[in-house]
Amino acid sequence: MKKAFFKIHPLLVAIFPILALRNHNIIYVDLGSISRSLLLALLLAGIIWAVLTVVLKNSDKAGLITSMVMILFFSYGQIYLQFQTAFGFELRHRYLVLIFGAVLIGLSVLIRKLRNAAVLQQVLTVTGAVMVVFAVAQSAAYDINKFFVDAQARNQSKKQFTQLLSTIRRHPNCQTFI
Repeated sequence: MKKAFFKIHPLLVAIFPILALRNHNIIYVDLGSISRSLLLALLLAGIIWAVLTVVLKNSDKAGLITSMVMILFFSYGQIYLQFQTAFGFELRHRYLVLIFGAVLIGLSVLIRKLRNAAVLQQVLTVTGAVMVVFAVAQSAAYDINKFFVDAQARNQSKKQFTQLLSTIRRHPNCQTFI
């Protein structure tokens, strides 16, 4: 069980960016809206992981490479924007894809030469788990607070409506104006 837990890092790395983006836009995006994105990210990570496991014949190293693919995939847009901000000109996407490809190939070669991937797996899993837990906690805190604020607003509206009805009943002439 303990060893199996440390192998879920590709899935944690896949779902964290979606949760973080939801938390960044939490006012506009409800929790139900991200279910399709979460499912797609998990499916993509699972497919990449499965294909690499068959190719490499080592699920540990395939999981590490899958985590790197997911990190590069989700960081592409931010790196593109940061490059544009830092250097003042746009880097063409074809060059950035080549750079990302070279980084991915380099990391893959390093991971394949790795003799014991357990420590790196543990670091990625613990880091991913902590990030996902914080993202879920932040999201849950907002959703719970929003639920209570909405309930309080509904109760306040009911009280105001009840007061308006009692005023109308006391003054029958007000009914003609309303």
